[in-house]
Amino acid sequence: IGGSVCQYEDYATDYLELTKRIYKDLLCVTKDSETKEIQIASFVVQVDGLDKNNLYAEEGHPQNFFYLMIDPINRCINVWYHKWSTFW
Repeated sequence: IGGSVCQYEDYATDYLELTKRIYKDLLCVTKDSETKEIQIASFVVQVDGLDKNNLYAEEGHPQNFFYLMIDPINRCINVWYHKWSTFW
């Protein structure tokens, strides 16, 4: 992970907090009324390709991704997509 302008970071706290916020924004959770356990209501679909369309500049790169997070309770879909490309 990284890229052509990747820099080393000594402290991961900010990145962990950002990851937590992204996770909460992308997924929907519910609490079971009987067991009081938190359950993830959303489900995630990974899109590998579309008919005759190239999603990525460089196919097969490990930093390419396209996910749909489907929230059946609020009836919405979140899209998380990244296409890796060289910086220079």
